[in-house]
Amino acid sequence: MASTTITCNLPSGLSSPVLKLAAVGAPDTLVNGVGDTLTEQTNLKGWYAATVTEALADLHLATLEDSASNVLATGYVSLADDTGNYLVVEQCLLSVGAKPGELSISSGKVPATIAAGDLATDSITADVLQADAVAELQNGLATASALATVDGNVDAIRAVTDEIPDAGAMTSLAMALATVDGNVNSILEDTAEIGPAGAGLTNIHLPDQEMNITGNLSGSVGSVTGGINTAAGEITTLDGLDTAQDAEHDATQALLATIAAYIDTEVAAIKAVTDAIPDSGAMSSIATAAALATVDANVDSVLEDTAELQAAWTDGGRLDLLVDAIQEAIQATGVALSAATINTIADGLLDRTDGVEPASSGTSRTLRQALRLILAASVGKLSGAAGAQVMIRDPNDTKNRIVAAVDSSGNRTSVTLNDS
Repeated sequence: MASTTITCNLPSGLSSPVLKLAAVGAPDTLVNGVGDTLTEQTNLKGWYAATVTEALADLHLATLEDSASNVLATGYVSLADDTGNYLVVEQCLLSVGAKPGELSISSGKVPATIAAGDLATDSITADVLQADAVAELQNGLATASALATVDGNVDAIRAVTDEIPDAGAMTSLAMALATVDGNVNSILEDTAEIGPAGAGLTNIHLPDQEMNITGNLSGSVGSVTGGINTAAGEITTLDGLDTAQDAEHDATQALLATIAAYIDTEVAAIKAVTDAIPDSGAMSSIATAAALATVDANVDSVLEDTAELQAAWTDGGRLDLLVDAIQEAIQATGVALSAATINTIADGLLDRTDGVEPASSGTSRTLRQALRLILAASVGKLSGAAGAQVMIRDPNDTKNRIVAAVDSSGNRTSVTLNDS
């Protein structure tokens, strides 16, 4: 399998163009995989090279595409299965500056469509156009008489549009119509309230206003602010009060309710105390002669018992002699403990909660747990002493008892302990 270099010419500055090869007899079958990437030469811009690793020989069709699979150029290359350098010849560039559809260079043909920007400014001048082409262009343009007719029509239209108010927006007319519409609606609303033949005047809804009424009013009044001649009439319900009077009445009612609740609470508390007084408050069963005699007898019995205890604890007394005998026996022979009792005492000492460190310090540790850490620190395997993390194993080498992070001087910056 050879590594053959193929060179071609393309516009400079393309991003990762691709070379695709096919045999002349099978133009729809690529022979170099999905294509090989072309790389522009550093010192000779516009020339690109790709390395083909397939074993290819004879004449092949070459298609050059950009990274978006747009065809840039086509041509031919005659190959031998070796490591030589070969050139794509008879290229027909389909694109200049990576813009498909621009003017072909080698073929000299103009594509079917030319987009805006495909031709440079002033790239087509009068010198390069045929006389019949200029005539065709002029025939398609409007004559001076036709332009004069159009100009007259435009002036006539302008004279009409200039008369339209508000530069054609007619906003002032719309605002005037809206005002008229609002006034008409108000008139319709008022006449509807009056009703046919003034029937609506028997039930008038007056907006808030100040007035003096010397006659009598029948029906309901929303609210009254000011004095009411109670000699001529009276308010029979609280509904006749105005808003401020209603608020004062409600506040008074709420205050009275609060006072009533407070009185009920205090009375209930007093009753709870008086209900607890014996004999319905008479206290006749308290401190009677018989009750006092019973208490006196009980006090005498207590005094008698305590006198006996005081005598027994004196030097040579009964309890003093018993304590002396027990002390002498312990000093002479001691107290014999069984193996199970000794183990229980030892376990209780070793596994006593907070035996070494109290929970308030943040770590509750027993004596047994502390001894595990001490033993590992004394005889356990150590690794990582030259690094940033030191690990010390337990004596049985089953787990890390101590893991310490250290700085460059060997000082411990953090320590993780396993006392399980």
